[in-house]
Amino acid sequence: MAKKELTLKLLVTLICSLALMGCDDSTKEKDKAVAEAAEVKTVLAKVRGDLERIQSERDSLTAKTNRISEELEKAKLQLALVVQANDELQEQVGELAEERDAAIARAEDAQAAIEKLMAQLQEEMEKVSELQGQVEQLEADFAEPDEGLGEESYEDSNEIEDSNEMVDEEPNEGTTEET
Repeated sequence: MAKKELTLKLLVTLICSLALMGCDDSTKEKDKAVAEAAEVKTVLAKVRGDLERIQSERDSLTAKTNRISEELEKAKLQLALVVQANDELQEQVGELAEERDAAIARAEDAQAAIEKLMAQLQEEMEKVSELQGQVEQLEADFAEPDEGLGEESYEDSNEIEDSNEMVDEEPNEGTTEET
């Protein structure tokens, strides 16, 4: 705006100078007017050059602004994609944490079941060991020659049969015994 005013002032000065030149025939004034006109032309050419340079800079800045705006839009899009990917990963992490907790609970339940089964197995092994001891004792007793087979040996055999019946009648807790 200031440059336009300056240009207008210079033009007005030039016009006035030319007008005054025509009115007065003096060479001094004429030379002065010509010099002023040349000066105004020089200033006008400089102003036009500055104007062209400023317009060029403005166009360059506008192009840079547009390019930066496009890059900003791309960056916003990439940020949105990153945020979305982050949200999806957080969801997956939550799901994996739930699955991990469930797996830990199942493992703890399985460990408790294993310990219970091991205890039952130990009890059964002890029973089997006792029964094997009884069988060995009975085999040893029968292997000894009986010298007086009387009522005592008959009563002993009844006791053995009664203990065998008791063993057979013991409740089986869902496990099988292997001998």
